Amino acid sequence: MDEVRDWAPLHPLEISWAKKHKLSLAEARRWAEEGVPVRDAVQARAVGLTIEELHRWEDEGFNVADAWEARETGVTMPEAIAWRDAGFVIPDALQLIRDHWTLDAARVARDVGLRRYGRNTE
Repeated sequence: MDEVRDWAPLHPLEISWAKKHKLSLAEARRWAEEGVPVRDAVQARAVGLTIEELHRWEDEGFNVADAWEARETGVTMPEAIAWRDAGFVIPDALQLIRDHWTLDAARVARDVGLRRYGRNTE
């Protein structure tokens, strides 16, 4: 029970996750104070993202998970913005990128599918 008090305000599951992934109490608190949940802090740290970089992604309208998943996939912020501006949500875009789709090919395939169902792509 002392451990739960020591790690406050983190919840037991967050404490477990932090300890399992060697995130110290001080570091977990620092990320939490910046609004980053422990799970996302662990993932961001694993791909080399700093809190400052995460905030830059957030400033561009992405969430923390978008940022670390993009980094994990090798996608830069300008690339993520291009996919988003083309109408793709980032989790879908990242999956397409992992499957070796280009933005142009994905856009064409999407638009063909929309026309097939009678939807305007303009």
